[in-house]
Amino acid sequence: MSYHSQPSSQKTRHYANLASKLQKLQSELKVTEEYMGHMSKQLDGMSKFGAYSGAQFMAASRLVDVDLQRQGTEASQSHGPDQQE
Repeated sequence: MSYHSQPSSQKTRHYANLASKLQKLQSELKVTEEYMGHMSKQLDGMSKFGAYSGAQFMAASRLVDVDLQRQGTEASQSHGPDQQE
């Protein structure tokens, strides 16, 4: 008995099952593609948000540095050697 002696109805069932699974796979891949598009847009937004946050941090850091330098200058002038008590 050879492999080719199977009834054609069984082959037809297998092919129908395969076609059904391939359609489901195609549908799932389409959903995955949509999700990837959404994710790409979200990652772009996150990138911009990170750049804006970094810029704000650098600006705030610069302002703090200026304030600390000014406070250091004022402290050194008020406690300098020229001051008499």
